[in-house]
Amino acid sequence: MKSSIKISALLCVFFIFFGSAHAQSVSETGPAVKVDGRRLLVDFDGDGNYEPYLIKGVGYQPTPVGSWPLIPDDPKILERDFSLLKNMHCNTIRTWAEVNKALLDYAQKYGIKVIAGFKPYADDVEFSDPENRIRIINQFKDYVSVYKDHPAILFWAIGNEDNYHYKGKDITDWYAMANEMAKQARDLEGKNFHPVAIVNGHILNIGDLSKKADDKSMAYIDIWGANVYMGHSFEKSAMGNLFGQFARKSRKPLWISEYGIDAWDHVNKKEQQEAQAEWVGNNWDEIAKSSVCIGATLMAYSDEWWKAGDPDSHDFGGYGTDAWGKTHPDNYSNEEWWGVVAAERTEGGIDKVIPRKVYYTLLERWARPYDLEAKYSQAEPEVINPATASSSHLGEGLPVKKPLSKGPVQIKGKELLVEGKPFFIKGIAYQPTPIGYNVAEYDIFSDANIYNRDFKLLREMRCNTIRTWARVTNKAFLDAAYNNGKDPIYIIMGIWINPHTLDYSNPLHRKRVIEEFESYVKEFKDHPAVLMWSIGNEQNAWYKGDVSLWYSLVNDMAKAAFKIEGENYHPVTTPNGDIDNIGDTPKNADDNSMNYLDLWGANVYRGDTFGSLFAVYRTKSQKPLWISEYGTPSWDYLKRNDENTAEDPKTLKLFCIQSYSAERLWDEMTANSDVCRGGTLMAYSDEWWKAGNPSSHDVQDGVEWYGVMSVEKNGGKSDIMHPRKVYYTLKDKWSKEIKKRGQ
Repeated sequence: MKSSIKISALLCVFFIFFGSAHAQSVSETGPAVKVDGRRLLVDFDGDGNYEPYLIKGVGYQPTPVGSWPLIPDDPKILERDFSLLKNMHCNTIRTWAEVNKALLDYAQKYGIKVIAGFKPYADDVEFSDPENRIRIINQFKDYVSVYKDHPAILFWAIGNEDNYHYKGKDITDWYAMANEMAKQARDLEGKNFHPVAIVNGHILNIGDLSKKADDKSMAYIDIWGANVYMGHSFEKSAMGNLFGQFARKSRKPLWISEYGIDAWDHVNKKEQQEAQAEWVGNNWDEIAKSSVCIGATLMAYSDEWWKAGDPDSHDFGGYGTDAWGKTHPDNYSNEEWWGVVAAERTEGGIDKVIPRKVYYTLLERWARPYDLEAKYSQAEPEVINPATASSSHLGEGLPVKKPLSKGPVQIKGKELLVEGKPFFIKGIAYQPTPIGYNVAEYDIFSDANIYNRDFKLLREMRCNTIRTWARVTNKAFLDAAYNNGKDPIYIIMGIWINPHTLDYSNPLHRKRVIEEFESYVKEFKDHPAVLMWSIGNEQNAWYKGDVSLWYSLVNDMAKAAFKIEGENYHPVTTPNGDIDNIGDTPKNADDNSMNYLDLWGANVYRGDTFGSLFAVYRTKSQKPLWISEYGTPSWDYLKRNDENTAEDPKTLKLFCIQSYSAERLWDEMTANSDVCRGGTLMAYSDEWWKAGNPSSHDVQDGVEWYGVMSVEKNGGKSDIMHPRKVYYTLKDKWSKEIKKRGQ
């Protein structure tokens, strides 16, 4: 007995000594998971030998039928699911919310790693508030502290599409906070820290220094996660080549945190298992071979009965997707039908899950051996470079600097000349969509009753220019504006370029846009009413891709116009959102990059003064500037009515902010006439369609109330226009000569 005790004691000492030595040697080898360049490397057994890891995963949140979303800890549910996932050769799950120990234990039991999600806040939490930031960062630190030593953890994932949904003041606050959270996690875990990812909506903002979403600003974020829905292909989508676009934005690895399509055919009202399997399979094949992508987690493991309404019924709610191109076979996303397994309620037990065809498609692919060394040793994917993205048909041999035009409209230095004389734009933005119609439903340029009504009023106002947002469709409209040269109204010829559905890195999209513009220029280039061509509207504010590609596209379009018009060319402009990006070389928005753009437009809403706008602009560009939108609405939020309704606007003595601000802003434009060539007020008439129902004059945000004219329905005839005080205020201003600054 004593001998046994001695032997046991010796064994215990031996084990403690060598066990401690072994533990020490493991910690010295480094973390179990780390990022190296574009690769995710793992050493799960702690022998010091790292291997590339390819995420073969699903988004996991198997909420029981009749319940609201939750991360399960029920052993019956976990056993049911992880056995199926193991059989599928799935090696990773991603959670949207915080994990629990039961889930991690079952994952480890089945050899499945966990990307641990974290988003305990609502979309309207203000991240610029220090108290909110500290609270959320501390929550994340607590989360990491609890689970950092669990062997099932692959890495941490912060947020979910906050760049889409954040309702706070500035998205830069979100990116900055996420980076700080990652830093705190790294400090907490020490040298064996797990990587931290951020889950972004698509790859929008990634690489953008102004949003603090570039690699340097996000120094503690190791991996970019992106929820990406591009249809059948990531490489040949209508939105371009995802991997090439990402490679240009970041040197970090890309993890596709969501992808796929739903299993319901919204058109034929039946499951589309074949299409789901085929599309997802093709997506996976591209993921598996991409040198910038470390894998993906499919949306989703199981159907989510709660998502479109009643969690007790399998609903068909969702949204149309055709605005983004062919991202779904039926152009519709049915929110409750995304599972690789379908869910059915059972009596008194856990839900029954039934694998769909996509389950077996991925099972077959995930069982394959992948040469990951070869995958990551490939050259970077093809990148569309703005400098080389021009359509080939533009031709070579064009001058670096455009000569002075010999046509009726010229830009000479910062001067705008018409028929050789200085021209100052006394203008209105013009789109008088009739009451009851949405903006795209009515061709105002083909209705003589509308434009003849308006041109008479505009001439009486001493307006000399109108700006259109959309493409002019009718020569008769231009004829009526020019009026045989008697009191002509010149047209800034707008062409709408969609910022939401077009990918400006896609050569096919660029070619299509340029060709449409070329046909526009060819049709109207010889009309004497044309003042200039105006491309797009505030794309720097609305386009979600790389904005440098937008500016290069504008310059290419201006080249195309010059090639068509030759020495008699009209100027080309683009209405920018304020003066943001202008002069920025990395965004291709400097004068040298925009060598075929003749003048900048700027939609400026800064209240009743432009402030430092013109002084700052002088440091950004040597081109002339016109204010393409400015003004304030006429709706009085305090009195809850139109501020012009008290009495006759011609003699209105009451203070009107719309009139007051327009007068002040106009005076500032004329006072800066050395650089500013006038402006087009927002807008000619109220836009009843803008805030919702086009048959009612809504007051949401005042967006429907910018008109110098209020609008009254007139039975089946054209609407009646009623001038507001601002009409008469500007008429008085526009009746006077504009003196150049310094005279």
